[in-house]
Amino acid sequence: MTEQKLAAPTSHWRRRTKAIPMPQADAVRQGAITHLAFLSLGKDAAIAFLNTSVPRLGGHPLAIATANEAGDAEVRAMLKDLAAVRAGCEQSECPDRGRELTPERRQPSRRARCPVK
Repeated sequence: MTEQKLAAPTSHWRRRTKAIPMPQADAVRQGAITHLAFLSLGKDAAIAFLNTSVPRLGGHPLAIATANEAGDAEVRAMLKDLAAVRAGCEQSECPDRGRELTPERRQPSRRARCPVK
């Protein structure tokens, strides 16, 4: 029997190229919009929403919100509308529609009824 030397793949030992870090302002916007989406939609729905192309926004909400302040405002407005619809409030005059969601003021329960109806 002949003995063969096994060599480790060269890619394993090469240094990785350094990636350019995300600017701090973009990272803050990305974290904030992700947190808001998790609060207003729940984990699975938030992940699906943020990573799926939305024609109304013209792309993926996470990328749009991260890019600039105007995109962040658009995605926040859409999340507010989705949270209100999810709560059963479809009236434009409803006080819950478009309200700011914060960690202290989590999504309304599904049993919550719109006072305008």
